[in-house]
Amino acid sequence: MAGKQAVMAWHIDQGTWTSVDLSGLTVVAVVNATDTLGMAGSEPSLAHSILIVDESATIAQRTALVNFAKDQAGTVLSHVMAVEVAPMKFEANVGGHHGSSSLSAGNLVRVTTRSLNAGDEFCHNEDVYYPPLAANLTHSMPAVATESGYHGNHLGMTWTENERRGVFVGTFAN
Repeated sequence: MAGKQAVMAWHIDQGTWTSVDLSGLTVVAVVNATDTLGMAGSEPSLAHSILIVDESATIAQRTALVNFAKDQAGTVLSHVMAVEVAPMKFEANVGGHHGSSSLSAGNLVRVTTRSLNAGDEFCHNEDVYYPPLAANLTHSMPAVATESGYHGNHLGMTWTENERRGVFVGTFAN
């Protein structure tokens, strides 16, 4: 009931969006909502967000990355307040561990994840209550954010959280 902030990221191994090659590029969305994200009956249209695009992208690629992210996240990204450009660093399956990933978008965003362990259970009746926020996922799995944070000035707040459930790691196709 307190999931009002989110970081969503897409790393495109290979592919195009509106005929623009996005291979090897990353786009990150940071969301701050007035209601719990993903909850049935919540109002994600009240979410404010920023997008961070890969600094190695051309102008055409940056535009395509913004449009791609908006399409994948739907109404969650209906109020984009700013678009930033930053160096991206993304790694999946860190150390060969499924569910372990690492993302940084300059000094604005840092997220590291790990797969769930038996000790991560709260009540021994663990269900995935909220679905992933992104569309077109071909696989997703819940994970733990060992570190998650946003340190920018567009959303009126910053945050850092450690060892928090509520993360999904996945793959997508369009």
